[in-house]
Amino acid sequence: MISTKVAERRINHDVGRTGRIYKMAPKGSSWACRCSGCRNFDQIRPNGYPIEFKLLLKSLGINPKKEAHLKYIVPAGEGEALYAGTYGFIGEMPEAKELPPVIAGQDVFEPLGGRVWVSIRPWREPPGVWYGKPTLRLEFLMVLPWLLDEEQLEVREMRCAG
Repeated sequence: MISTKVAERRINHDVGRTGRIYKMAPKGSSWACRCSGCRNFDQIRPNGYPIEFKLLLKSLGINPKKEAHLKYIVPAGEGEALYAGTYGFIGEMPEAKELPPVIAGQDVFEPLGGRVWVSIRPWREPPGVWYGKPTLRLEFLMVLPWLLDEEQLEVREMRCAG
């Protein structure tokens, strides 16, 4: 395991093992949903990610095309959209035992740069290929351009499965 600091948290992570698990993982969640927000994200990811986020994903061994969860939140300005999502990776947070439980709505995201904010926390019951493994969640909030030739919705589509 490699020790590093991400989003003000000290973590230990395994790049090789994370990479092997991503080879077994299905496509990202935005691919499975065909709402306009997810289709827009699918066009952007991963080439349209800010460089800071691309470098973080690479350093953790994360396949940027295989997000575990994704949600289009709202328009973030003219021609821009706010997204929230999650990637998994193999690792541990040595100080996690000392952290209080996270209560919905009280999450703290640290600025990464390039209009990206991230948070890392333990994933107690990870889905799919991550199940039963020591997995951490890299959660993100990110402002990305709106590329579709259709009008942006004011709120997330209720049928969104991302």
